[in-house]
Amino acid sequence: IKPEKNSEEYYALLRKFARNMAEHRHNVALISPTGHAQFGVDANGGLTVDFSEFDRWVSIFVEEGVIGTIEGGHIGWRSGGWTSTFHVEVYQAKDGKAVSSMVDPSSAEADAFFAWYYPKLVEHLRGKGWFDRYLQHLGDEPIPPNLESYKAMAALTRKYAPGLRIVEACHASDLAGSMDVWVPQLNYLKNEFAHYQARQKAGEEVWFYTCVYPQGEFANRFIELPLMKTRLLHWINFCYGITGYLHWGYNQWTSESPFTHTTRPHAGPPYLPAGDPWIVYPGDDGPLDSIRFEAMRDGIDDHELLSQLAENDPEAAEKIARMHIFDFDKYDTGVAKFRKSRRELLGKLSQVSGKK
Repeated sequence: IKPEKNSEEYYALLRKFARNMAEHRHNVALISPTGHAQFGVDANGGLTVDFSEFDRWVSIFVEEGVIGTIEGGHIGWRSGGWTSTFHVEVYQAKDGKAVSSMVDPSSAEADAFFAWYYPKLVEHLRGKGWFDRYLQHLGDEPIPPNLESYKAMAALTRKYAPGLRIVEACHASDLAGSMDVWVPQLNYLKNEFAHYQARQKAGEEVWFYTCVYPQGEFANRFIELPLMKTRLLHWINFCYGITGYLHWGYNQWTSESPFTHTTRPHAGPPYLPAGDPWIVYPGDDGPLDSIRFEAMRDGIDDHELLSQLAENDPEAAEKIARMHIFDFDKYDTGVAKFRKSRRELLGKLSQVSGKK
């Protein structure tokens, strides 16, 4: 049963999804202030914005223990195909209504809208005490052909929302100055690791992500992969000092039953890899976990244990982790060896704890 949007049943179900994410150690939620805002026009013909729906979403995820960090949704999208430039959504007051349109981020229309909107968003976030935990997406997966339009969106953000941190899943590294939290796909992280280490040294943050790719020998969350590869995603985090993981997708179901159709059509590759769009399933009373989601949670727990050991014995933690992570795409996935390594990890932690 699909409840009516913004009904009490709707928010009760949303809370169950938030609780499920928290139980699996997630601490970030993607919630778009523009996507959940209501734009209108006042009696004087000026634009207004109401963030009440956004606030309710954020509050639920805070109360259930996910946030953490608010991942503000994108302000721009590709204007056409994969290599096209980004355009941004803006609102204007026309005939007593707030009317949206898509414009070039370098245009006067974009400048006028964000000169009005961004200060209101920042004021609202500060008023709620959320500014320091907020990250702003601009346009998903920028690539070399559309970098200039991405940089134009970043320039708007820097100009009208100074201090608002920018986060992005990115396929290009030529974005210094336009990014605060870099999220390269795992294969791009491997190929340009020196660049991302330099960004960390410059005080910026680096996560990695998986979505459709990488494939081959890389760890991911596909149904066809050994569960150990899903769990080891977060051992990769530990080994390379990468402080976050962004994943697609949580519950991107379609009209076809996810219980009988493990994949879905896609505009890029003809079909997405099995399990790629979702890691939970729709239940009668909230989400049903996949075993992949359980493995991912266990990997996050492992990361925390490795990090705790590293605080007191970094060499021991590194040695244990490197028994399974040889490179970004080379691992030992043997279950017996993994169980032995984890027993060693727990034993080392017990020794450290006993000395305190």
